[in-house]
Amino acid sequence: MKALRKDFYMQIKKTLNRYLSIMAIVSLGVAFYAGVTSAEPDMRYTADYFYDENNMMDIRVVGKKGCTDDDINKLKEIDEIEDIAPSKTMDLIVELEDKEETLKAMSLEDDINLVTIKDGRLPKNKGECVIDKQLAEDKYKIGDVIKVKDKLLESDEMKIVGIFTSPLFTARDKGQTTVGNGKIKGLFVIKEDEFKTGYSEIYLTVKGAKDKMSASSSYDDLVDEVKEKVKDKLGKGYYVLDRKSIESYVEYDMDASRIGNIGKVFPIFFFIIAAMVCLTTMTRMVEENRTEIGTYKALGYGKFAIVYKYIIYAASATLIGGIIGAIVGSYIFPYIIIKAYGIQFANLEQLVLKLDPFYITISILIAVVSITMAALMSCINELRSTPASLMRPLAPKMGKKVLLERIPFIWNRLSFNMKSTIRNLFRYKKRLFMTLFGISGSCALMLVGYGINDAVKGIVYKQFGDISNYDMTVNINVEALRMQPLYMLSSDSTKPLTENPDNKNMLDDFAKEKISEIMSRLDADDRIDEYMEVFQSSSTIRRRKKDYSANIFIPKDTDKLGKYIDLRNRKTKKKIEISDDGILIDEKLASLINAKVGSNIAVKDANGKKAKCKVKGIFENYTNHYIYMSQKYYENNFDTDIIFNAAITKNKEGYKEYNDKLSEDLLAIEGVALVSFLSTTEDTVLDMFASMNGIIMVLIVCAGILAFIVLYNLNNVNIEERKRELATLKVLGFYDGEVSGYIYRENIIITFMGIVLGFIFGRILLTFVVKTAEVDAMMFAREVKMLSYAYSAIFTVLFAVIINYVMHIRLKSVDMATSLKSVE
Repeated sequence: MKALRKDFYMQIKKTLNRYLSIMAIVSLGVAFYAGVTSAEPDMRYTADYFYDENNMMDIRVVGKKGCTDDDINKLKEIDEIEDIAPSKTMDLIVELEDKEETLKAMSLEDDINLVTIKDGRLPKNKGECVIDKQLAEDKYKIGDVIKVKDKLLESDEMKIVGIFTSPLFTARDKGQTTVGNGKIKGLFVIKEDEFKTGYSEIYLTVKGAKDKMSASSSYDDLVDEVKEKVKDKLGKGYYVLDRKSIESYVEYDMDASRIGNIGKVFPIFFFIIAAMVCLTTMTRMVEENRTEIGTYKALGYGKFAIVYKYIIYAASATLIGGIIGAIVGSYIFPYIIIKAYGIQFANLEQLVLKLDPFYITISILIAVVSITMAALMSCINELRSTPASLMRPLAPKMGKKVLLERIPFIWNRLSFNMKSTIRNLFRYKKRLFMTLFGISGSCALMLVGYGINDAVKGIVYKQFGDISNYDMTVNINVEALRMQPLYMLSSDSTKPLTENPDNKNMLDDFAKEKISEIMSRLDADDRIDEYMEVFQSSSTIRRRKKDYSANIFIPKDTDKLGKYIDLRNRKTKKKIEISDDGILIDEKLASLINAKVGSNIAVKDANGKKAKCKVKGIFENYTNHYIYMSQKYYENNFDTDIIFNAAITKNKEGYKEYNDKLSEDLLAIEGVALVSFLSTTEDTVLDMFASMNGIIMVLIVCAGILAFIVLYNLNNVNIEERKRELATLKVLGFYDGEVSGYIYRENIIITFMGIVLGFIFGRILLTFVVKTAEVDAMMFAREVKMLSYAYSAIFTVLFAVIINYVMHIRLKSVDMATSLKSVE
């Protein structure tokens, strides 16, 4: 055994490049698998830690007429509630450095939604405030003074004394409002006694919620149970919301899910390619050492003793590489991914990274077992032969004509070097196929990386460039308009005012008249080119015990809709028209509920009314879910008369830079609840996916590194196997450049064959990855740009050129005397 151990160490020394390349490939494969798969849980651990540290609310109660001390006392009667914190908030127009902005003012809380001071201190006196971190990054600093307009607070001026972060607003986008230009620029926190108004909302925490992972099903179930008790206790007139009402909370959860979905697919294929290349390497190494195996067998060594050397060789390289990869990957990849999302979610500064024993153990175990078994099976196969046959080289394979030889017109016109290259390629089919697998797999992974980038960016370009062709949406608060004339009605009605049929019709007519006035204002505004009235409402479709939300969209004039929204089939690009005998649903929703043209689906509208609707068409759409139908179809099926509650507009050229002023003017009109611009929505979606650029680069770089190592490893094995053949060429008078060219020609042909196969496999894999990585409310674009194919091919060729240069140095060192040695 001492001789075998010595031979084992000599084998490592002699084949150090091969040993290190196996370590590198396994390390990269395990690191990528363990790192990317653990990124989602680490993202959730990081967010959960931040929420718990700041005692973020679990439930938020908003009263239609505000909240009172009586409400607080009622909530104290619920045993499952741990903390209660009434709060005051208000959206205000302020002046800062001679510029008007819309900020959200919040009262300072002591128990729930704690703010973390990053610089300065908390406000202690009247006239002091702290601003959020993003506002501070936008040139505002401690010592500046915020001037509050319209005297809505006790103090008209607020001195900035600190900078904070809040668990309620982790994203950079702070949402919209009906005040000012409709967009909240940032936040500032002041003492409660600065407000002239009462409590606007009450925050609650639930007992035991901190013990659950935020956004998990067990957490949601616990909170939902308490929400029902809060609703029962307070009765009507209150909105009882949870963390899902916070946009940044939902966005982060969706982002974590996207990473998790990518981690379920991409790293597995990455790992398979790495493992297959290592399997090939070990198999070929055993075949190369036939003479040594035969010698040991002739000297009387047992099969286990002989196999032991190769098992330890494979296991040690794999285990060392796997452990290094698992530890490094479990920290580096989640760190890079979470930091990339830190661009969008700037408040999540404290990263929580945990080694996941499951993913680490599984990845290392699969690598060690598969590669060690390859070495074992190869050894067992060789040990079936006698020592004499093992100590002799394998007889050359019988020469066979390749396909091109059967086509004289082509074959006779090839040079001698090209003929020998083609014969060599197809003489060693096993080598050819494994090299093709390695190169095509690596190229495919790079294409998937670039393809995901195209799929993500395609959402923006297609949704906001091709499909949605309007500029602005003006939403109207119909209910507020309907309530205006109530004071004119008799109070002795036997039914509630809004339920009395006569009153209801009068209220509806009044609201329609007011809406008509709003439309006249839009028509008269020279900044708006044209507009169309629409009805928008929410709806729910249930499938397999899961609810899917969709926006009902009804144009007043279906013939004009094509000017504003291009409803078309994604594959055929054929236009789809709204009819009076069915609905149109988006492609992603159809996929989720397994619906097709002709299917009947149950739709529940915002009023709780249900109707069976026939699907007449499925259209291309990438963000959110939409159901289009005619006014007649909706009113007939849901037995409800609609009042058009929004307008979509096309604005005149050159007015985009004045959007803030246009929004401010429109919000000043009575009844206008919200003004949103498509360009703002587009920017929001771009910001949402900007964080994915870092992840996509990680995928591309790792695929590139894998391609490089695979090419190096396979070329290294190829040269080791053919040393005698190459030395013979040198003896025959071939120069170093000609010997290298002998190998280069094969490499170049295999590389280009691998690229073509990589494009095919990559496209198939990309489709699978993209569909898996999607979340319910979004569909990725399916097209891949030609540039992505070009980049994948260029990098594969570039790596092949670099490897060829490195191999040229090795080929020059091949000793000619090797070919003269007897192998008998």
